[in-house]
Amino acid sequence: MFRMKMKKIAISPEILAQLNEIKQELTKKNQNQPIQLDETLEHIIKEYKKPKQPKQPPNPNSAIKPSLPPIKLPNSPGKGKKNNLHDDSLGIPAAPPKKPLKIDVKSKDLKILARKETSETKFILIECNKCGPKPILMPVPKKLVLEAAEPVVDVSYIHGNPEHVIVAQLDHDFQVRRRRVSEVVYEKDFKKR
Repeated sequence: MFRMKMKKIAISPEILAQLNEIKQELTKKNQNQPIQLDETLEHIIKEYKKPKQPKQPPNPNSAIKPSLPPIKLPNSPGKGKKNNLHDDSLGIPAAPPKKPLKIDVKSKDLKILARKETSETKFILIECNKCGPKPILMPVPKKLVLEAAEPVVDVSYIHGNPEHVIVAQLDHDFQVRRRRVSEVVYEKDFKKR
């Protein structure tokens, strides 16, 4: 057996007491032959490195159901608390609202929406702060939203005169959760200057 050079380490009294208990148990199992602390530590390390056996799921038909206490996640809000996880100093935006944004729509606009929709494209009405108070029609590829892994999808739409972009955050029901308007800057306009 390979032995390392002796080194002194500081151990709290509580940990030392636990080590001594394990040492006593190992001594009993080893037919009362004395076990040293370094052998106790080797035993602990071997047990730690053993692959863990997967736990069998409980039988749903059994009469005894294990009761687990609810887990409090670090970022989950408590009752009546609003937990803001955004940080402006780090550039982390606030989470989109849980409810979709509402806009006033005329029945005429709804008819236009229904007529324009195709099997590949869904049209949504969205307010663009740069275009004015009237909602605009924004085409959204259905596949982009419906096949997205994340629950809220960013879709950008270049429109208007002068051109600008509206970025809509849409859920899988094509409801607008958040929108943002920004200017358009083209790479080609700044190459070779």
